Amino acid sequence: MKSFEGVLTKVYKYNSDTGLYEYFVSLPNTNRVVGMKAFDINGRMFLFVANQLEGSSSTTTSRLFVINDDTGDFEVHQLFMTYEPIDVSYLRANNGNRYLLITNYKNFNVYEIDSVVYQWNNTEKQFSQIGLLRNKGAFYSTLFEIDGQIFAGIANHYDTSDQYNVLDVIFKMNTKGSWSVHQKLPESGNGGISIKSFQTDTGLYLVSIQYKNCIQNSIVYRWNPVTEEFEIHQKIPMVDCPVNSEIFKVGGEVFMITSNTMDKWGTGVQYNVVNVIYKLEGSIFVKYLTVPGREVWNWSSFERNGELYLAQANSRHETNDDTVGTSLKIFQWK
Repeated sequence: MKSFEGVLTKVYKYNSDTGLYEYFVSLPNTNRVVGMKAFDINGRMFLFVANQLEGSSSTTTSRLFVINDDTGDFEVHQLFMTYEPIDVSYLRANNGNRYLLITNYKNFNVYEIDSVVYQWNNTEKQFSQIGLLRNKGAFYSTLFEIDGQIFAGIANHYDTSDQYNVLDVIFKMNTKGSWSVHQKLPESGNGGISIKSFQTDTGLYLVSIQYKNCIQNSIVYRWNPVTEEFEIHQKIPMVDCPVNSEIFKVGGEVFMITSNTMDKWGTGVQYNVVNVIYKLEGSIFVKYLTVPGREVWNWSSFERNGELYLAQANSRHETNDDTVGTSLKIFQWK
């Protein structure tokens, strides 16, 4: 979900009597939010909100909210200095450690800056910085674990010198506070914008989406445990300039839906788009069905009472291409 300057991020709460989501509260001091992440720590629900811009400044204060168990209200739990952040990733490792990765896009006109990794401190009940990952115009990211080792994947989008010719990067945590570049993903240097990870019984996979000139192929990588690197596994033909993907499971089967924005770069752009759902058959994604949208920048999957739902964040008005005001749509999986 995106919010724009001067517009606060709104929280909606499900009403079991009406069967609808109803406005609950606006989060204070949230401004032009692109990335959010909700997660549970020791039975308490947290929501990280990444403030992309504050006025004309690239330096922003992003906020971690927590729900007050007594009142049900959202309260600020921790503040983070950020630089036009686009995304935040969260991982609960198998040993119980919890990690947060905030991807910073740029500091004014400087795109080569650090994204920051944090680890939850159970004693202080806050996140503490444990790593700086150098990136070039970082967009979406992912955290994942391989045999007890923590990895971070960052989609590098743009740099002043290299422009869109920057590769997506996989970082590895060697020890707490020590990170190194593990791999630069082959053929990913076309304005990378999204990278997602998922695990099945056939292996660990990454999905990389490129955005320069509406590159209409996304790349699926699979982890090779012998070489300990990701290798190109599949190239998926895409439509309508995808910017992100959401991986979800239904009854043990893996699906992916893409967030598509427009039909092309340049003039005469059309914002009526087709969002494609792919199903993983064995280890290959195949087209499953489509969902219409209006410049969709994000999908989120969630469950309620054992049923799966998909939330679609449109960024363009239903009928007016010049207006960004629109609605969030929720679909039920049948």
